[in-house]
Amino acid sequence: MVVRKLYFVADHFARHNAKYANGGAELDNETFLRWAEKKGYNFTLLRSNDLHVEDIDPEGNYLVANFYEASDPVLQAIQNTGRYSIWEHDHKYCIKPDRDPSPYRDFIVPAEYLRWVPFYQGASKIFAFSNLHADVVKRNVKAPVEPLGTCFWTDDNFKLLEQLSVRPKNNLWAIISSGHPIKNTKGSIETAQRLGLNFNLIQPAEYTNFLTELSQYMGLVFMPLHLETFSRLVAEAMMMKVKVITDTTMLGLASEPWYLRNSGTSLINILQEKRDKALESLLGSVTKWN
Repeated sequence: MVVRKLYFVADHFARHNAKYANGGAELDNETFLRWAEKKGYNFTLLRSNDLHVEDIDPEGNYLVANFYEASDPVLQAIQNTGRYSIWEHDHKYCIKPDRDPSPYRDFIVPAEYLRWVPFYQGASKIFAFSNLHADVVKRNVKAPVEPLGTCFWTDDNFKLLEQLSVRPKNNLWAIISSGHPIKNTKGSIETAQRLGLNFNLIQPAEYTNFLTELSQYMGLVFMPLHLETFSRLVAEAMMMKVKVITDTTMLGLASEPWYLRNSGTSLINILQEKRDKALESLLGSVTKWN
């Protein structure tokens, strides 16, 4: 039996740059990589922006996560191996607006604003975070997409969320203060004011500190302008029994069957089980050739 090397492609890695330690995509990737390492599977990590065609092992197996910064020749070289899966973290196939199908009816991107469609179609598997995310990707790239049904948290993350879920709540609503337009802090403030809610703006912070801060609030107001593939933030709020006011049409997790039916420990248990299955699916998609 041929044992092929395993490669993991991403734009950035949390373990290599503290700047990305709290990024949602990097947290998901790091959780997967650490889990795989514990099972004895060591991936060679490839940063997309650093790659050249000659770096691509034609005999390797590839799990391609974020590849926004990869060149077209590099993606073609990976496609030529015939042994790669895509773990789609957003909507990289959409050129305009960049990685955002939200402005289009039914999230269908006009053909002139699509890119990398053959790369998607050549993948052995495409994974997405939620039912909605998978459906949107599928309809745009015209290839099968498997929903994972979760983001990725470590066992320690889940333990922390469970501990924070029993904290006493104040009578205020939290709004995340973000300079990123798609997170729509302005719209969240306007929503809170229109509903007559008492609220505080909370600042982004180190992961544990941020969750601890958010957990003391009665609720979260979050009105994203960009289609959220899942929404780690909203899921974490729900796991901590923080109420949520949001636009469900923009949230991938709102397409999941447990949405609004579970919170606190029951939701933590559901997402732990989904995470475990998703980790196995991702790993199996690239080890099947060995």
